[in-house]
Amino acid sequence: MVIRLVAESTGVAYFPGLAQPVTIDTSELSEQEAEDLQRLVDEAGFFDLPSITRMATRRLPDMWLYCLTVEEGSRCHTVHLTDPAGDPTLQTLLDVVRHEAEATRQASRPAD
Repeated sequence: MVIRLVAESTGVAYFPGLAQPVTIDTSELSEQEAEDLQRLVDEAGFFDLPSITRMATRRLPDMWLYCLTVEEGSRCHTVHLTDPAGDPTLQTLLDVVRHEAEATRQASRPAD
């Protein structure tokens, strides 16, 4: 499974590093991390979600919008959502993906 995350702020602050797409390939994660992500995608019913969540239709100041794409086999689905996501299961998935994305960003930074 491959997951891509793109973040966008609706506020005055802009962080170019966060706006860069991050790709997480579960084959590069530990078995437990990959299983956890798979379980969260399944529990959230990710492939059945609308492409724009109800919360993402409301733009509020300093709200973070996310574009989350999951590719699994022949399936590929993108959902636009906010933080908070409004649904606890989807929020947990977003939190875990954001954590993995930050770890990926940190690993790709050159050492000082």
